Amino acid sequence: MCMADRARLLYGRDPLLRSLMPQLTGLAYGERARVRWEPRPDPPVVLITGQHGMGRTAVLDALASRYAGRLPFAYIRAVPPDQRPTAAGRDGAPSTAANLVQLLQELVCGLAPGLPSRYPLRRPSARHPFRVLLPGLVAVSTWEAGAVAERDETCLRIARMLIACGLSSEEPGDLARALAEAVDLPPEQGGDEVDLGAEAGRHERENGSKQKDSGNREDAHRRQLTQRLAEKLEEFCPVSPAQIWYGKQHGEVAAASADSPAPLVRLGLRLHQGGDPGHASARTLVAALLHDIAAAYGPLQRANRERWPLILLDDAHHPSGKRFIDLLLGERAKPDRQPDDHLIVAATHLGGVPDDAPDAVRCELPLLAEALSETAPRRGRSPSAGLLVVPLTPLGPGEILSLLDRADTTLHHYLASAVYAVTDGHPAASEMFCDAVLAAVRGGQDVVPESLLRLRGPDGRPVTTAILERLVPEPRQRHRLVQLCLARDRTAAEALAGHLGLRGPEQLQANAAEDYLETHQWQRYPTSDGPLVAHPLLQRLLMAEARRIMSDKGGELWQDVHDFLVQHHRDPGNGGVEHAQWHSMAAGRTQTVAGVLEELFELGKGQRGGAGEWLTLLAYCATAPVPPCDDGEDARTGTALREQAGPPGNPGPYDEAGSRDEALLSINSLLHALWCLSEAHTEPDRDLRAAVREEFGCLSRLHPTWRTELRHVARTWPAAAEKKRPFTVPPATADKPGTSQSFRGPA
Repeated sequence: MCMADRARLLYGRDPLLRSLMPQLTGLAYGERARVRWEPRPDPPVVLITGQHGMGRTAVLDALASRYAGRLPFAYIRAVPPDQRPTAAGRDGAPSTAANLVQLLQELVCGLAPGLPSRYPLRRPSARHPFRVLLPGLVAVSTWEAGAVAERDETCLRIARMLIACGLSSEEPGDLARALAEAVDLPPEQGGDEVDLGAEAGRHERENGSKQKDSGNREDAHRRQLTQRLAEKLEEFCPVSPAQIWYGKQHGEVAAASADSPAPLVRLGLRLHQGGDPGHASARTLVAALLHDIAAAYGPLQRANRERWPLILLDDAHHPSGKRFIDLLLGERAKPDRQPDDHLIVAATHLGGVPDDAPDAVRCELPLLAEALSETAPRRGRSPSAGLLVVPLTPLGPGEILSLLDRADTTLHHYLASAVYAVTDGHPAASEMFCDAVLAAVRGGQDVVPESLLRLRGPDGRPVTTAILERLVPEPRQRHRLVQLCLARDRTAAEALAGHLGLRGPEQLQANAAEDYLETHQWQRYPTSDGPLVAHPLLQRLLMAEARRIMSDKGGELWQDVHDFLVQHHRDPGNGGVEHAQWHSMAAGRTQTVAGVLEELFELGKGQRGGAGEWLTLLAYCATAPVPPCDDGEDARTGTALREQAGPPGNPGPYDEAGSRDEALLSINSLLHALWCLSEAHTEPDRDLRAAVREEFGCLSRLHPTWRTELRHVARTWPAAAEKKRPFTVPPATADKPGTSQSFRGPA
């Protein structure tokens, strides 16, 4: 699969792809042509943000498919430190890097073949572009004594850099083996018996005497290994320019003019030491990268307007990517820096604006065309002022309709709106739902909005399962969230975990689930009195998956879970009487809930307050998930329209001797109508909206003190249901104790 095949058709990303990036690169996105372009002395680092599935990687894939081969180019994905790095794939897949050194090495491998040569007539060893960075990366690429696997991987990365810079034509594996044989030290040698050169002698004199502990033995090993690597590198290219440059960076003027590789040795030792010295060495390596790139563009290249390099960095929230971005921004923010590099960096970041970037410029997608209109967009000299944050916005209903237009037949008129209501425009979820719709249509099914959550994808698996695996890839975390998503607060989640026998290394299952959601940017500040999963899309998917999994054996597990949670919330110590009613609805005991609402309705007669609390409870109960149906039939609409007042053979407490209590009948009808209308994926049926209006009108005539509030919601709630907006409590009752002006429960 080539890079062009990897890039999917993207919707709603044109301001980024066709406006911002051509302004930065000087190359058109949609065609192989140049655009009017002036090199920017201080180009911003573009940070593309969004949650899982928002299409961050898809944007970089699209950019890679259009710009690779047209300018110096590198595409890298940062990975966690415990993962092994990989080279770039033949299909255009990015290389990966687990630490800063590996990331810089991959940059050399990607950028070197495309960078212009300032001295094209010189021999290859003198005209390769990374005359400073390459020796520095070789100097810090050491390994522990006897670590054969680490040695082989390190030598392979060095070999790939030498080949990319045009310094060798051998195969990477052959060159790596030759390097390892030439520079490796025997494990028993330990480095102590070897003449370590002037730098080692100076180091020993400063410390008074030679240290015998393991730390100094490791330092001695790394010093000698670095010297051997530098000597071997001399066979491919001159090392003295890098020695001088790094010596000046360290303030070692005398050492910089000497022939010994002391500056390179010092660079490697400081990096492996970590802490402040390690940070200084890492900063020096990034400065070397910018120095070499700027040096590659001489007066001739600048006069010819040669295009500057483009770096695509995926998942820059991982430590290696974050460290590179921070160091790059720090170098560009130096007051004495000459703005002579025009390196273009586009990176992706999970979540929103980084917490440590207070001065970053945040620009929405529609405004990107004007983002670079100013000559100097930087606001101040803080490092984060050089960051342009572009949050990826959700898809709109029109773009989802375009996804569904691939069908060969006419689809239900509300299907695009239903997909949008379920996904909130989340790109990955929207695309997978649309693919499931198209697969079902090709299979001869008649797809309606009500069946959306029950569809199967092209691979035959339930679409909710496939989406959850994409958004929550860890199986153990996904299983835990599916089991606990039905709980309405953290205390209930912990009780449910104990009831279901969930086990794991964590003592508190709910806390572990919350930590996972926070770490992966699904939510930031969980509340103890709110649902465990606060993200609307994730909550809907988890609810649907729980309903599907627990539907076996007539929904016994579903019923058991909700019965347990009803009893949990009835305990005065756990509070949340409204949660008990919500779980009763989910368990299918709607008549019980209607009876409670009718009792509160009667108790409110003669009282001025309480309408807001009653309406809030009514709306909250209507958001409960629908219990699994054995026969697949949904009788809620019939009950809402008074076509049937209750299940056959069980007329309920309001059906005695052919006479029914009018208030209870209206409340029962109203509860079922709102239950249907509260589902995100259902079409707001006109008859159901009319039933809400009529039942509220009926109740307003039966209640002497709530008449104003009930007549108000008789007008506003049907309109809110039509627009899929939250049901709003009248302002007259919003400020009373125990009421809230707006209620938006989980869909």
